[in-house]
Amino acid sequence: MPRTPRRSRGRLKLTGLLAGLGAGGGLVAGYLAQHRAAGRAKQAAQARAERAAGLAVPDDVVQHRVTLDDGGVAHVLERGQGQPIVLLHGITLAARVWGSQLAALGERHRVLALDLRGHGASEPGRDGFEGGMARLAADVRQVLDALQVERAVLVGHSMGGMVALQLLVDADPDWRERRVAGLALVDTSAAPTAGWPGGG
Repeated sequence: MPRTPRRSRGRLKLTGLLAGLGAGGGLVAGYLAQHRAAGRAKQAAQARAERAAGLAVPDDVVQHRVTLDDGGVAHVLERGQGQPIVLLHGITLAARVWGSQLAALGERHRVLALDLRGHGASEPGRDGFEGGMARLAADVRQVLDALQVERAVLVGHSMGGMVALQLLVDADPDWRERRVAGLALVDTSAAPTAGWPGGG
């Protein structure tokens, strides 16, 4: 006698359980269906809101998870090919704020948007946030190395701009020459790196 596949057996058990519960099972099944429908409606509404705000990430974005030296994980969105552009967001934000840039610039460039440590889908490692901007800059350096990003234009908004400046201050000249071709700063400050050797 042929055996029923395990997944089917599980469904049969659930169906039998609900049938055994009679009217109560019908109520449970109805609740579960309603809960799933409400969840789908909420996700659709969120997607519409993100599109309206320019935060929708293109469907063809590739996601990376780069393991960092302290066991943390950097989450990166990537789209397109060509001259690399690396997008660094501000405090309390995430890579998704660059949805419009991933869509537009990704048509002609290799665009990477990072969730900085403790933001979005990135995970802090053993060091936590010890080291401040230097720790965040070290994370970005490891991402660029791991994904073999060369001659990129760094774009930093607010805290992301501070991280970009710290990265350039801390990096040796050979690394800067190989990995970075330009820098664009948006609503940021040089305060954290002011007074450092090579800083502004």
